[in-house]
Amino acid sequence: MLLLAAAPAAAQQSSEAAAPAPPAPRQALKLGVFSSETIGLSYERQLAPRYSLQAALGGWFTGYDGGRGFVYDSAYSYYIPTQRFRARGHRLALTAQVRRYLQPPKPALAGWYVGAGAQLLGQWTRYRFDDGHTERRRRREQALQLRLGRQCQLGPRFTFDASLGPELVVGTEPRYAYNSNTGLYAPTAERYFYARPSFGLALQAGYRF
Repeated sequence: MLLLAAAPAAAQQSSEAAAPAPPAPRQALKLGVFSSETIGLSYERQLAPRYSLQAALGGWFTGYDGGRGFVYDSAYSYYIPTQRFRARGHRLALTAQVRRYLQPPKPALAGWYVGAGAQLLGQWTRYRFDDGHTERRRRREQALQLRLGRQCQLGPRFTFDASLGPELVVGTEPRYAYNSNTGLYAPTAERYFYARPSFGLALQAGYRF
């Protein structure tokens, strides 16, 4: 009788021991600041034991008051603008990055890593002047990025990702020419190429699945 009673329990224990473990997380969805004053959503997927690919999409909004066409006011001993405006701008950024993790014993998408990637950035600004007229400006940039970072596990599923590194930003800007009739510098149809070094920082929190 004891043998008969123990048989189902032993069978249950053996079936539990043979049950496969749940799959380890190989993907992550993250939210945070990832470059160029951009807040957005990132998706990272493991490609190989030490490699992953991350894509991010984000944006940013800004606003400020300003002026142009400054003239010297001798009564107050400072320059005042001949035209005042209120600027409202927004930007959209798309980033792709390949990462190589430096600690193979770590779980997927965790530990120190180095990354290389590129970013496409578009920026649109509207200037509303006090006299009622509106002007618009647009700018497109591309950036090549290098990153050193670390992704930390916060429990079995949550993660925190921090990285920083240099980047090279390239783009085009319109040339400005002086208009003697208005006394102002205005953009022309001609554009020039520029390249400038920069530095990027990313801080993101997310969920691994």
